[in-house]
Amino acid sequence: MLGQIVWMRLARGEVAWAQVALLVGVTAALGTVFALNFTIGHLRAARRQVERLTAHRERERVARDMGPNRNRTENRRSCQNF
Repeated sequence: MLGQIVWMRLARGEVAWAQVALLVGVTAALGTVFALNFTIGHLRAARRQVERLTAHRERERVARDMGPNRNRTENRRSCQNF
């Protein structure tokens, strides 16, 4: 930015402040867009991880809930075979 101002001063003898302001605005806007894009990417990755962990937790809960029932059913079957 400073280089742009010095170059204008040396080339024309004056600084075109409107162009400097435009350059600052465009740079700030692009920086904001890139930062938001980066943040959105991280949020999407975090959401996918939460979904995977939630599914895993639910599978563990179902398996834990079914475990005692499955053992009782298998014990009844083995007793009926005798």
